[in-house]
Amino acid sequence: MSYCNESLYIIQNKNECGLCKDLNTDKPYKIITGNECLEEKPENTYYIYEKLKILNYCYDSCKTCFSNKEYDCLSCYSGYKLVNGECKKEHKNNYIIFIIIILLIIIILICAIFIFYYKKINKNKNDSELINKIKIELKNN
Repeated sequence: MSYCNESLYIIQNKNECGLCKDLNTDKPYKIITGNECLEEKPENTYYIYEKLKILNYCYDSCKTCFSNKEYDCLSCYSGYKLVNGECKKEHKNNYIIFIIIILLIIIILICAIFIFYYKKINKNKNDSELINKIKIELKNN
């Protein structure tokens, strides 16, 4: 026999399939997508067959899960938050950047209003001076 179901191993010298525990090892866990027996159940894995200690990997962002679907997470790695069974990236910095942009826009608008009124006041002042000069010229003539 040279082929076993992917959850089993070929037991050497017996020409039959078996589990990690059948290989006379103290490593009882088997990952279905790998070819090694493990001493402990790794993070980011879940049981396919708990009695036989056969495991599979969770979705990448899941720390713990009950299947390899992205929405079957039980807990998440740092930088992710659990939302309805799905680990979503946290975007704390985007909120701060948004607030900073809004504040900059407000400051720019205040400056633009100030410049507009400053020019208007100076224009009116210059107009008043021009009118006074014209009046003086008219009186002199």
